[in-house]
Amino acid sequence: MSIVSCKYLPLLKNFSEIRSYSWGSACLAYLYKSLCRASHYDMNEMDGSLVLLHVWTWE
Repeated sequence: MSIVSCKYLPLLKNFSEIRSYSWGSACLAYLYKSLCRASHYDMNEMDGSLVLLHVWTWE
């Protein structure tokens, strides 16, 4: 189950503008943030889409 903060709901108010958002940049920013958190010595797991990370590193 995924939990999303309510602060993102206004972004979905106008469906015609959703396709103009930079989804690739948002995904990469989230992956970088997840990698940063996972690099700490006391972490033993990583959140985020690991499939997306594998595809990104493969390319």
